Amino acid sequence: MKSFFLKLKYAIEAMWKKAPAIEVAFASAINNLVPVVEELDVIIDPALAPELNPILDKIKVGLSALKTTIQGAGTKPNIVSIVDSVNSNLTALLTTAQVKNPELVAKIQEVAAIVTPAINEVAAG
Repeated sequence: MKSFFLKLKYAIEAMWKKAPAIEVAFASAINNLVPVVEELDVIIDPALAPELNPILDKIKVGLSALKTTIQGAGTKPNIVSIVDSVNSNLTALLTTAQVKNPELVAKIQEVAAIVTPAINEVAAG
């Protein structure tokens, strides 16, 4: 199992080599999208508001969870900070992904609780 996580560590670190620039770009894009989505509340036809407002609210929640997760990984993300950020924001991410089945949520959280220490152990040495 440790060799699997070691390979995973190297793969994720390779993906995130330029992460500070990507992290800044994502956070900036999300920061710019939120006001646009909020403005849509104002300009939509009032007759459509009951149908569109719940969708806009889900988009806002999703953008907020994504922004928090990206920023939580830090300006110099590594495998540990990425995993920690995902775990810290797991509830918000699951809500945004509309995972409504409590048993599935519990399984995802259980897997995260098992995988995180293993990843941290591999990252530490």
